[in-house]
Amino acid sequence: MNNPYIFVFSCLLLLIPGQTAAQSLSRSILGAAGSANEQLSYTVGETVIQQVQTGTLVLSQGFQQPDQLVGTFVDPLGQAVEFRLYPTPTRRELTLELNSQRSFLLEIVLLDARGRQVRPLQRLQLQQQQSLQLPVDKLAAGSYTLLLQADGRRLQSLRFQKVD
Repeated sequence: MNNPYIFVFSCLLLLIPGQTAAQSLSRSILGAAGSANEQLSYTVGETVIQQVQTGTLVLSQGFQQPDQLVGTFVDPLGQAVEFRLYPTPTRRELTLELNSQRSFLLEIVLLDARGRQVRPLQRLQLQQQQSLQLPVDKLAAGSYTLLLQADGRRLQSLRFQKVD
């Protein structure tokens, strides 16, 4: 060989594939055992929404769905409002608990998975602590969004599952 760099480069090219690693798959088993109070939760994306149920056991596939949604949002006056929505998934009724420092007019909109309004706009003069029962028993099974807004401005959106 006339050029020593070509020889060294060629040797390196031959050695590199032997030193690199690619993805590998291995078989694994996921098993569950224990009492009836245990819960298995797993998600890989939101591409499939399917539910399988047997008696009181409900398996929601394709997304993560906790039994309650808890958090805070900021009201129109800049104060934090704590919320709690439960049970999710639900069959008959949702409970929305709100805790605010100040009173303001809250608008509640119920949307289906396509973003269409399912019920007329509900207005509520939010007091400091309030619990609201939302009947959902007449809704078809599926994914819904509860939109909380004030003065037409979105404050928080809460997703839940309605099951039959």
